[in-house]
Amino acid sequence: MSVPKAKDSTTTCESTSWVSPLPPRFRWLKRFGKAAVVLVVVVVLFRVWWGYEARRRLQAEIDRCLVAGQLVYAEDFDAELDAVPDDQNAAILLERAINRAVITSTSGIDVDTFVYEPVTFETDPAAAKELIEGNAAVFELVRHARGRQQVAWSDRLADRLTGGGPGYLEGQRRLAKLLRFAATYHLRTGSHAEAFETLHDLVAVGEAAEEPPSLLSGLVGWGCQGTACRAVEEHGGGLIPAGGGTGVDADSYPARRAQVFSLIAGFLDETERCDVWIRMLQGERAVTLAKLDATASGKGVGGGATRASAWSSVLNSLRRPVLELDTARLMQRFARAADAGTRSSYPEAVSVMGEASAPPSFIRVWSRPLSHGDPVPGVRVLELFFRIGVMRRMAAAALAIRLYVVDHGVRPTTLDMLVPDYLPEVPVDLFSADGAALRYKPDAEWPVIYSVGRDGKDHGGVEARTPEGKRDFEHSDIPFYLDGRPPRRLPSS
Repeated sequence: MSVPKAKDSTTTCESTSWVSPLPPRFRWLKRFGKAAVVLVVVVVLFRVWWGYEARRRLQAEIDRCLVAGQLVYAEDFDAELDAVPDDQNAAILLERAINRAVITSTSGIDVDTFVYEPVTFETDPAAAKELIEGNAAVFELVRHARGRQQVAWSDRLADRLTGGGPGYLEGQRRLAKLLRFAATYHLRTGSHAEAFETLHDLVAVGEAAEEPPSLLSGLVGWGCQGTACRAVEEHGGGLIPAGGGTGVDADSYPARRAQVFSLIAGFLDETERCDVWIRMLQGERAVTLAKLDATASGKGVGGGATRASAWSSVLNSLRRPVLELDTARLMQRFARAADAGTRSSYPEAVSVMGEASAPPSFIRVWSRPLSHGDPVPGVRVLELFFRIGVMRRMAAAALAIRLYVVDHGVRPTTLDMLVPDYLPEVPVDLFSADGAALRYKPDAEWPVIYSVGRDGKDHGGVEARTPEGKRDFEHSDIPFYLDGRPPRRLPSS
């Protein structure tokens, strides 16, 4: 009987699975894969938190504006403009006037030639008369527009997001020059009453031009108002002839006097000055919010929308918190700029506005894609806003001085002598840090009213020039001459 052999223990390996260890390079690949997964999870979590925080900050700024009762979105502004009835809208008449304006005579002489070379009135009076008669309907439309209190131009904020723009602005400039030309023509032909009405029209056109909630509209509007002020300065004493209450023209003098006081009141009326500045900044803020959506979606601003690729969509999604945080930062800057425009003096306004933005760099452009181009009005725009304000005050004071001369035969020795018969109070210099009144030098070679200007220092009414003959705004006063502007002195060699 045979005995069975015992099984060799080594044979069990045939039924047992065996796993060889991973090579070193595969172990590192596995670790790298785990690290990549962890990194993706961290990035996703960070993106979620970052997106939430960016939206929270942006929404907080939007809610602050809404609680204050402000318009925030472009469509809100456009809806408000659309609600203005046609029979109360001055812009409809002004746009018709712009479209009908004739700027050049048949002989080829345009309005600019008459404005910048007044001798043309004498050398070619027929062309001047032709332009006046050819624009009779234009002047009538502008005059009627003054009787309407609301202004809603046909352009809308939405047009700026699709490549459109305020096309009426260039027309406003032309209309302002045409009115200045007309005022000069009427003065030269002895129609002083019509000249004053035309100057009043010019002020109204400037105020209407700055109504749209746009920085560019504001600049054009201020330019038109500056044109009216310069017209008063240019014509000096000729606006109100001496002895206006005597002679063949005596019967019409009381009416002309009332016109002068009306124009003075118009220059001094600043009830809407700060409101226009604030509305302008709110409109720019609304455009910035619209740019956020356009940029984040990859469509861009100012052109047709193109379908973004999948990779572009991912990048835009990752980038959106950057855009939202930058928009929130811009909204804060818009708020500071709006507050600056309500201050009583330019130095105080500059302190509220804050420092200018840093020069562009790669990191700044990437982290601040909307604000690195500085869409918020800077100190120079703020200065122009205050400059036009002080120019209007000086124009009013100049007209009051001329009335005083007509009544008393001499200029007042101080501006205080104009109160209360000619002015309600002596106008304050908006560029003076201490709230001082406008300066006045009646006995100078060229009698002048002036503001101390940007640097806040009294230079004696001097309009400084650089060695190249250009105006030195940094070290100049802002003069308003009472006998017309003196001839420019050439720089010394």
